[in-house]
Amino acid sequence: MMEGCPSYWVPDSKDEEAEEEPELDARQMEAAGLVAGGTGSLAEVAEAVGVDRKTLFRWRQMPLFFEEVERLTRESLDAAEQLMKVSAGTAAARLVQGLSEPGINGLRAAREILDRVRDGTTRRRWRTR
Repeated sequence: MMEGCPSYWVPDSKDEEAEEEPELDARQMEAAGLVAGGTGSLAEVAEAVGVDRKTLFRWRQMPLFFEEVERLTRESLDAAEQLMKVSAGTAAARLVQGLSEPGINGLRAAREILDRVRDGTTRRRWRTR
């Protein structure tokens, strides 16, 4: 209890637990996934989860919904980056293989390799975090 304060001014620990931020429901989670994945327009997302566009607009104003969209977007980008890292060796081998192709394709492969070496992207972009 705080000195000099009436007991009704001091927050009760039970009250603090009751005021936890609510979780997103199943439709909000589905909508967050669709928004993060860039699946259709917002009107299409709202229709897919069975809500009005105004409801989806309200959800988008909620910090918890926004954070979930951001989290899912980060997860998706991280997965794409990991896939690119895993595929880099195969892509580089294919590019080198393209050097032996006659005509314009061989020239394009050579130019791509030279551009990447010049820009330093062969090392800088594929470093593991």
